[in-house]
Amino acid sequence: MITKNEPNLKLGICCVYYYKSEGDWVLELQLKEIIRNTKDVNFVIYAAANRLKEKYLNQLKNTPHVQIVTLPYLTIRDAEEHGQYLDQLIEYAFEKGGCSHVCTLDSDSWPIKQNWATDLIKIMSEQHVDVAAVSREELGDHWLPHPCGLMMTKPFFSNYKPTMWPTGQENNLNQFYQETQQRADTGIGVGLSLWQHQQPWLKFNRSNKINDHRLMAGIYGNVFFHIGASSRPKVFHQDNAWRSVYLFIKKLPYVWRYAQNIKQLLAMRLPSKVKHQNEAVYKNIKARLIADPTSYYCYLLETSDINSLSCTASTTAKAQ
Repeated sequence: MITKNEPNLKLGICCVYYYKSEGDWVLELQLKEIIRNTKDVNFVIYAAANRLKEKYLNQLKNTPHVQIVTLPYLTIRDAEEHGQYLDQLIEYAFEKGGCSHVCTLDSDSWPIKQNWATDLIKIMSEQHVDVAAVSREELGDHWLPHPCGLMMTKPFFSNYKPTMWPTGQENNLNQFYQETQQRADTGIGVGLSLWQHQQPWLKFNRSNKINDHRLMAGIYGNVFFHIGASSRPKVFHQDNAWRSVYLFIKKLPYVWRYAQNIKQLLAMRLPSKVKHQNEAVYKNIKARLIADPTSYYCYLLETSDINSLSCTASTTAKAQ
């Protein structure tokens, strides 16, 4: 196994920090869990904080291992903003930080196992892959290495120059979307590079035994925990899809009267109601994480010892 004493191993953890509100407890917990579980490698947390409030900036500045990287301010928003900031952090970590590996995290995701970094690097080496990442198949993804938990080697970066949010590749992206049926999101450029160069990658699928929500509070590969709702409204892509179905059925009087007798269709809610339900679930997740995060992970995985669980990953075949 690779150890922290190997001179060529350095991990750059890249994260774009932004919170809608209540970010203090999430940031504190994320940093605590990263540091607690990453004692097996030399690492630096490279932080983009262009839109972070001052009180959160002070938390970052006062935390060991954190380096806030000054980046040009972007006026774009959402996935494109996130992706372009991550691209700059990744390049900085590899080119100026001298990192051998980079792991991206979301501002509300973190590793939950001790020695997770060396475990992943070892598995990647054994499987001869240069990218290992969360795959949020419950969100409909199947060729999107998700940035809430993505590990990449320097040779892959140097050879292919992947970007989290590619620009100027519209033709390639259109073909990629058509052939993979993958939607656009942060990380799509890494998926495109893997697909173009027919490179396999390791997928960390959702490993929850218990789900408090279909999307929030996910654990992936028994390694990464992702709240999935700390920097966004509590209405998700799938919730909006339900709204479209709801409104369509309501336009059909006979179908609508019949549908009212079907429990599953009755369960559909307008986004405002869904948001209220999601916020209630989020409050429960927050309370359990603040009280005892390890106990909550164990509950979700139905285990008494997180560190006894092996990392679970499936190798994705090369694109044809």
